[in-house]
Amino acid sequence: MVVGSLRLVFLIPHAGSLKDKRSVVRKLIDRARARFNASVAEVGDLDVHRRAVIGVSVVSNDATHATSMLTNIASTMANAAAAQLVSRRVSIQPVNEHDLTHELDVPMGLDVDALLRRENDDGW
Repeated sequence: MVVGSLRLVFLIPHAGSLKDKRSVVRKLIDRARARFNASVAEVGDLDVHRRAVIGVSVVSNDATHATSMLTNIASTMANAAAAQLVSRRVSIQPVNEHDLTHELDVPMGLDVDALLRRENDDGW
């Protein structure tokens, strides 16, 4: 399994308020989510009205595919008229079964916090 992440920094020069910024950011995020099978969220500079930091993540079974997906997403988002892409950072991280510190099968409807507390009390 491969997890790819992308950090995009945009300038939004015409945003005069946080409301203006959020309108632009919402459109960027919604379009990326609609077009690509990826997780997309605003992840930084939430209170800065002319700058937006957007994070994207994808999961794949191949590093080349994950890189290609993130490159396509970055290119698509860079074409937004209301925002200017100023920085892009891609990270591809292989995840092996040995890297997983703990797997926990949780039945539907179970309180995960209660389960973890119970396992910690049992010396887990």
